[in-house]
Amino acid sequence: NSNSGNSGNGNDNNGGNIPSVAIPPKKSSQALVQKLQDIYKIIVKQEIELQERCSQLTTSQTTELKNLWTIYKINSELINNYVTFITTALLPSQSEQDLSIGQEIVEIYRIERRLWVYGTITFLDVLKNFSNFMDPEVCCQFITHVFISISNMLADISSKYAIPGLQRLRDLSRMAIALYPSGFMDWKLSAEHWYMEAMKFTYNHGKLYYHMSTVQQNTLEAFVNLGKSVFC
Repeated sequence: NSNSGNSGNGNDNNGGNIPSVAIPPKKSSQALVQKLQDIYKIIVKQEIELQERCSQLTTSQTTELKNLWTIYKINSELINNYVTFITTALLPSQSEQDLSIGQEIVEIYRIERRLWVYGTITFLDVLKNFSNFMDPEVCCQFITHVFISISNMLADISSKYAIPGLQRLRDLSRMAIALYPSGFMDWKLSAEHWYMEAMKFTYNHGKLYYHMSTVQQNTLEAFVNLGKSVFC
């Protein structure tokens, strides 16, 4: 995670320039790419700042609470920009041509993966390291912010692009079981619900059935999914 621009295509952090995409001479397509490019430039800067601040914390044995809240603010804004990028690129009301271009840009730059790896996991790892003395409100607010942001994103894009988001909601819910202070809410119910939603689109995946079995309230159903995970 030390290089926030490197998420898979070897040239993510290139000053915020959108990769080469075949763009017909159409004003709406050009406007879409320009808008995504403007958002992406902001994302790159925020990713770098977040990584640097998190790295500084992980090398120290203690930290002031205000530092965690500062990182929280940066990370929350980064999450918002990821979501804005995806919803802008995959807005259902735009033309098929613009939607195709937006989808291609999201896939080339792996924005959905970066939303999870850089936008979510990075800070959760930091919070886990400082869980002994940090204010639990930081963790609560961050997990809730990510959860609501992804949920709103899924409501704004077509269902055929929503599968990665469903997977993130289920994984975030499962992680929250361990990270969230007890007594706030039952994240097992949330995890079970979103695993069931994800199963509508993903089949024969052993890890999915296994994770589902770990959060289910019904013991018999949990054993059934545990058996499915072994068979898969």
